[in-house]
Amino acid sequence: MATLLYRLGRFSARRHWLVLAVWAVLLAVLGGLAYGVEKTAATDTSFSIPGTEASEGLDLVEEKFSAGANDATATVVFQAPAGQTLTTAENAGALQGVLAQLRGIEGVVSVSDPLAPQTPMVSRDQTIASSTVTFDGLVGDVTPEQVEALQAATDHDAGPVRVEMTSQVVTTEAGHTSEAIGVAVAALVLVLTYGALAAAGANLLTAGIGVGAGILGITALGNVVSLSATTPALAGMLGLAVGIDYALFVFARTRTELRRGVGLDQAIAKATGTAGTAVVFAGTTVVIALVGLSVVNIPFLTQMGLAAAATVAIAVVVALTAVPAFLKVLGLRVLPKKERHRDPAGLRAAAESDDHALADLAGPGLLGRWARGVTGHPVLALLAAVVLVGAVAIPVASMRTALPSAENDDPASSSRQAYDLLVQGFGPGSQSTLIVLVNGDDAAAVATAAGEVATRVQGLDDVAAVLPGIPSADGTAQLITVVPASGPTDEKTSELVRDLRSATSGTDGAEVLVTGQTALDIDVTDSLNDALPVYIALIVVLALFLLIMLFRSLAVPLLATVGFLLSLGASLGAVVAIYQWGWLSDVFGVAQPAPLLSFMPVLVVGILFGLAMDYQMFLVSAIHEQHAHGRRPKDAVLAGFRRSGPVVVAAALIMSGVFVGFATSGDQIIGSIGMALTVGVLADALVVRMVIMPAALTLLGDAAWWMPRWMQRLVPNVDAEGRSLEALLAAGDTGATATATAPAPEAAPSRADSPAEVPVPREERRHPVDPALAATPHGMPAEQRVARVAADLPLGIVGLVTDPAGHPLAGAALTITDQAGRQVARAGSDEVGLYELPLTAGGTFVLIVAAAEARPAAHLVAVSDRTVRHDVRLVGNAALHGVLTGADGTQPVGGGVLTLLDVRGDVVATTRSDASGQYRFGDLVAGSYILSVLGESFRPVAQAVEVGPGADLAVDVRLSHGGRLIGQVSAGSDGRGVPEASVTLVDDGGAVVDSATTDTGGSFHFDDLSQGRYTLTAAGHPPVATAVEVEEGGHREVTVELGGPRRADGGPGSPAAR
Repeated sequence: MATLLYRLGRFSARRHWLVLAVWAVLLAVLGGLAYGVEKTAATDTSFSIPGTEASEGLDLVEEKFSAGANDATATVVFQAPAGQTLTTAENAGALQGVLAQLRGIEGVVSVSDPLAPQTPMVSRDQTIASSTVTFDGLVGDVTPEQVEALQAATDHDAGPVRVEMTSQVVTTEAGHTSEAIGVAVAALVLVLTYGALAAAGANLLTAGIGVGAGILGITALGNVVSLSATTPALAGMLGLAVGIDYALFVFARTRTELRRGVGLDQAIAKATGTAGTAVVFAGTTVVIALVGLSVVNIPFLTQMGLAAAATVAIAVVVALTAVPAFLKVLGLRVLPKKERHRDPAGLRAAAESDDHALADLAGPGLLGRWARGVTGHPVLALLAAVVLVGAVAIPVASMRTALPSAENDDPASSSRQAYDLLVQGFGPGSQSTLIVLVNGDDAAAVATAAGEVATRVQGLDDVAAVLPGIPSADGTAQLITVVPASGPTDEKTSELVRDLRSATSGTDGAEVLVTGQTALDIDVTDSLNDALPVYIALIVVLALFLLIMLFRSLAVPLLATVGFLLSLGASLGAVVAIYQWGWLSDVFGVAQPAPLLSFMPVLVVGILFGLAMDYQMFLVSAIHEQHAHGRRPKDAVLAGFRRSGPVVVAAALIMSGVFVGFATSGDQIIGSIGMALTVGVLADALVVRMVIMPAALTLLGDAAWWMPRWMQRLVPNVDAEGRSLEALLAAGDTGATATATAPAPEAAPSRADSPAEVPVPREERRHPVDPALAATPHGMPAEQRVARVAADLPLGIVGLVTDPAGHPLAGAALTITDQAGRQVARAGSDEVGLYELPLTAGGTFVLIVAAAEARPAAHLVAVSDRTVRHDVRLVGNAALHGVLTGADGTQPVGGGVLTLLDVRGDVVATTRSDASGQYRFGDLVAGSYILSVLGESFRPVAQAVEVGPGADLAVDVRLSHGGRLIGQVSAGSDGRGVPEASVTLVDDGGAVVDSATTDTGGSFHFDDLSQGRYTLTAAGHPPVATAVEVEEGGHREVTVELGGPRRADGGPGSPAAR
């Protein structure tokens, strides 16, 4: 994939005006569809779940009474001046004037009169009254002109009478100011990060393209499909945040490449291939999490998730196309002004200096001190971070959820004023009325059942009033209105709904359903609360799976997942404290403490999971890469922190800036989601990923990257950072040529100095193959069979394994590992030496090959987005063998010690000859050696030997004994030995070979003598000299008589060697 994105980035840079024109046309088309097409679908302002009792009950109410929960209505509330009532002539006239104005609005079908004797809707003290305005159609059918007329009639008092209004048709326009705050924060962070206004502006502009396309697309879809009013705002909030961040990653990588002296087009293409790969992985993770909202089977939540996922997907496409195009337009203006005019050599030198500065690991500045502090005191840092996040998460234990109502609106708003007046005049239950629907086939049975139900309901706790049942036209259904004593979000009201259903179950003669808007909201809340644990479990499993693939480790995914749960807890805990408990409510514009929005936790889980995985990947992948390159665990953390820490901090600040803008919008729904995501992003990026993860990785050391072998074989290898592309480009930059043959046997490269291989088109590959391989048992030439296997394998490595002569090696074991040493795949060669190793992702791998009677080999192989051919020619194991014998070549010498040394004098191997004199050195590398042999009572032997590649060299060695000269020095005619006489042996050249002193009997001996003529002198009275011949291995006895030699002849066994 990295190679494909590299090409896409290069195309977008070279055809930048075309790419930007395509995006402009797309925006224009979407704009036309959004605002130029007649809207035929209504905006859904309610939250419901099909299949719940309340939802089914409302459907029956619609069927039996021609009324539904989504009927477009407005409630207008009147209050008399202090000390007066609404029934006075002046006040009643003012009230009737407002009602007349309301009846004159186009599309209004009825306006109830609260003072009518038949249907009064006035408080007991006649100071507060309410009128219901009913429109022709559903909530989403009300036009903006109708809403303006409704507001014009109610936004001012009618003489002395106070007038307030609440309605679902009047929505708060929240988001424009919020988006402006988010963009302002993002712009500031980008300017500080880039040091260039042009780059910051282009980054924001590309994010705007993605958000614009997403929102316009959702708006266009809303013309024909009923969408929730919250859907566009949520998609815009998330699309803006990820759009800025994804562009930031590509911008940052391009700047890095430019500073290394890379050309503009190449820098853009490489950034798109590497950082773009990470963007695709990160975006895919967010999309999967959002699409996963559909598993909870709640339609409006599925709708929000899919819309937001589509906007994120568009942001990814923008980062891969529009961003490279803008980068080309900007040119070097993407760099700070002081760097734009430096020559490439100077830029490259600066970059190399910066790379060399990695020896400082964490680097200077705040982040450097942060990293050194965390890794220097990992236990303290880990404990402090966990305690901090855990403390913020404590309020989660008391979290309550509910759908929003007017009681949560801004106290200064007309809707909230109307709500407060209704509660004041009619009690809190007036805003949480429940409907008990009694439905059946027989009118008489329904009437009887309705009376029985009313009696049961009146005896329940928290029931303020039970209104008489209203029968349907045919009498087969009755509506019984139950007024609770508590408000719509009060826990007592939820308990009352459960009690009603329990009390009315089993009613004879009719079906009884508890419904109404309040019951519907409670059912939705209960369903969402039940779905939350399931969704969290799904997310945890998904997180583990993705992270195990990415890092090929067990500890790192577990730590990352636990970290995500901690940041999620902190996110929800902070929202509970602010929105439910009321802490800092004035700061964040929270009108009144209330339960959290019921679907907010589920949304936050999905969104925060995607963002958390982004930070995990960008930061921990850098640490992983440093560890794979051989750094010690602590050093890898510091170096990886320095590489990715600044980008992660900038990304987190941008996202939190966008989210906090929405958190202060004053809209309860968007505000609570924005606050949860703000806290969640900051906790995850700054505490979990930049404290807990580095500290834990430092403590775990190498164990952090361990994975069982069996799991290594099962888990696919994912290259989420484009490392395979970097390896391919590095090979090209250093002049490496495309090849598919193994290195020469005598110079097999090591892992450190072997260039990465670049895949080339199959038609360009030519491999000399031994004629024996021209045909295979499968009925086709070997080359054709290799080509077919390569064509059928989507991604992997294929090739032939041969011996030094080019003959096939069957049964060779081939293993692929990544550069951290973890196994990726393994296979064996068949009867013609053919092997195939499938891969799930590209990368740079180590191919290890072993076969019997051959030396193992290891090669670096780079795989991008297609199968690579790599033939291997193994070098046979050389050997040295022979027989040790005596000097005559017939008598074997057992127990001899043979030592093999290399040309530097280092011992390579040691062995002993067996009873038959045979010895063997196996598994040798071709080269020059020194063979040293030592046998008991034999003279040592050393000789040079040359062992060829794959040779089995025979070298027989003959050992010989040294000559032995023994004798006696005597004096006088009786031959008595002379003790302590000095005897000296001189060779034929006059050099002293050895000297000895006689024992008490006058005896002496000289051992290990070479063949030749010697002169023996004995100092006495006077000294004498005797000439002696010694043969190789011979045994010679001589008697020296002082004053002249008495005898010189061979002793027993002479001259044979003994």
